[in-house]
Amino acid sequence: MPFAIEQAPTAVISVAPLGLFRETRQITVTRDNAVVPVRVGAFTSLDTIEGVLMHAPIGEEGRVGSYALTHRNGRTDSAFVIGGVRQDNGEERRTVWPTTFEQGLMSMTNATQMQLRQHGIEGPWVILTSIIGAKGFRMIVGDGYPTPVAFRNNVLLGQHIVEHIDAESLIPYAEAFWLLFGVQRPANRALGAER
Repeated sequence: MPFAIEQAPTAVISVAPLGLFRETRQITVTRDNAVVPVRVGAFTSLDTIEGVLMHAPIGEEGRVGSYALTHRNGRTDSAFVIGGVRQDNGEERRTVWPTTFEQGLMSMTNATQMQLRQHGIEGPWVILTSIIGAKGFRMIVGDGYPTPVAFRNNVLLGQHIVEHIDAESLIPYAEAFWLLFGVQRPANRALGAER
């Protein structure tokens, strides 16, 4: 990448049609039909050898908060920050937000499914989801309840094949995300819910 991701816990998501591994394809990817990264107002696009890279503004240190790369072979890779370090009454809080992860997961996987359909690409879909930089961070749940500290820094949450991308098919990633912080995800919690 022509930049680095911000130094904070980050979700990395790759989505590809299962057929990608059986057939060669080249699709026309432009700024108008590329997947846009989550949590950005303004964004920049860059044509690359692989496809079109869309990213949040580059900060002073050469870092971004999110990006999405739509490959010409019909898959996407994206990353977005899901936490950070905040000062609270003079105390440093290393925090990750489950809603940010879950909403970003839904947004990036659904955007891939929708954009690639325009090129006649359908599922089943292979979804790989990882978290990088989580060690030492806590997730905040419920009424501000902090979970145990994550002891793993980089972890693959799952590699699944799903026929159709929807909230139900993404639940295993959300459950694994919560377990990274030592707690079970509530069974009745809607994906991406605030609490």
